[in-house]
Amino acid sequence: MTITIYFAYKIEGCGALSVVTYIDDNVACSPMIAEADIQKIVEEFDLVISLTNASELRYNPEKFSELGVEYVNDPVEEFSAPNLLRLFKLAYRMYNKALSGGKVLVHCSGGYSRSCTLAAAYLILKDLSASYALRRIVEKTEGALVISVAQLRALKLLEKLISLLGVNGVASIIQFAEKFRYGWGEEHSSLVTEYSLEISDYLKRLLGLDTLTEQVLAASSIVHDVGAVYDPKEHHVKSYELISNSLEIYSVLGHETREAVAWAAYHHRRKAWNPQVNNKIPLWCRPVVSRASAVLQVADALATITNVKIREVEVIIDANCSSLILHLKWDRSTTSEIASYAERIIKEKAALLAFMLGISEKDITIIHDIFINAIVAPP
Repeated sequence: MTITIYFAYKIEGCGALSVVTYIDDNVACSPMIAEADIQKIVEEFDLVISLTNASELRYNPEKFSELGVEYVNDPVEEFSAPNLLRLFKLAYRMYNKALSGGKVLVHCSGGYSRSCTLAAAYLILKDLSASYALRRIVEKTEGALVISVAQLRALKLLEKLISLLGVNGVASIIQFAEKFRYGWGEEHSSLVTEYSLEISDYLKRLLGLDTLTEQVLAASSIVHDVGAVYDPKEHHVKSYELISNSLEIYSVLGHETREAVAWAAYHHRRKAWNPQVNNKIPLWCRPVVSRASAVLQVADALATITNVKIREVEVIIDANCSSLILHLKWDRSTTSEIASYAERIIKEKAALLAFMLGISEKDITIIHDIFINAIVAPP
């Protein structure tokens, strides 16, 4: 697929869609709603989702509740997407409303980027690929779609997550994690999940990541910290206990795979380190847990940098498989001090991954770069 790249820009006061545009029988996108449109929208839709912040709003959102229509405001920065778990939950809300025969309107300011990204996420839940979902929206909106690198990345990660765990599977695992506030919060769990999925794509062949291992990695990325609610210092131990007894994860993956998820979560910490020498792990799942936790440890390290976000991760292995390069793409606001701190933490937690790849810890290199959130031509 050829992708044409432009630099992102913001169109002030301009809506690419002049009317509500349906992408299927139940879900529509639109630009900013006017106060005068509310009554008409209420007559047609059962759920309205706004992705704009308060300064962008041109209407009183309380009117929807007063008129009996479900209303959700989840602000997203222009040309960005919600974190992966938020994106899934918003799309899942739309998915369920549509399944029950309801109609959903999602809007942003211009109607051509954030709202279309969420609409594409909803279509992915309906079993479309990210590329096909975007093509569907281009067709329905007659080309009124502006998608950024960050938004396309989010949609592709969502597609992979659902392909591994299924729509209801992801929902069940999130439901379990939310009972414990994800341990350290949704944002951290989402970042870990994003980085895990991203890294595993690069290392699939070299680490021998089969579907079972990727399922264990995806599930454990979401739930690995749940034990922090009860025991922050030894949360990996409590996480293992909670996951081992999770009916939600059992319903998705079954008993044996749930056990592998629990052990991968236990070994996400550097102090637990190598599952291969943990004789408590059943022999059948020890290789699965080892490969999954090797990736999970690195993803967890990447997500510990909270004041500045790493927006994308690329993994490079040289032709002789003798060195590991992590190419980190940061927000523009990063500093050399933050990058140096991150490098130290990441190298410590990449030790197991290097071991699994047969690479010396000294041969781990980290490259720092700035993330460019360019606009890409729809596929």
